[in-house]
Amino acid sequence: MRKAMLGMTLAATVVLAACGGGNTTNAGNVAVNGQGNGHGDEHGTVHPMGKKALGEGYEAEVGHVESDSKTELVFEVKVLKDGKDVKDAQVKVWLGDKDGKELSPVANGEWMADEGLFDAHTAVPPTGADGLVLWVRVMHGGKDVKASFDIPKD
Repeated sequence: MRKAMLGMTLAATVVLAACGGGNTTNAGNVAVNGQGNGHGDEHGTVHPMGKKALGEGYEAEVGHVESDSKTELVFEVKVLKDGKDVKDAQVKVWLGDKDGKELSPVANGEWMADEGLFDAHTAVPPTGADGLVLWVRVMHGGKDVKASFDIPKD
């Protein structure tokens, strides 16, 4: 099912960096932190993608959010510094190759105070998402760190 959903997003080139787009219903999200989202997105279940050290004491925990959107992929990113939540970071995401080459527009994560994480939507490039990874970049306290995450497949 997720593979089919990813396939439907291939024609998309539009980036929505913030939630909404006219959706006003909460479709029962389960966030990375285990809580529902309540910020008006029409999302489904969150599939954990893992937690990785970014360097300089930073970590990112990422979840891929099921969405009915045919134009984007949706992710939730929780940022930690020395084990403590970071809410004032600048978070960017994009789809790219294993070397970090940007193959989709870079999207800004939006802080969701009610969930304690960043919500990020990124377009799928015209070539599709197969073989691509999600890159997460965190800029905070004069540091600039990033890591890649494999996108879940069926």
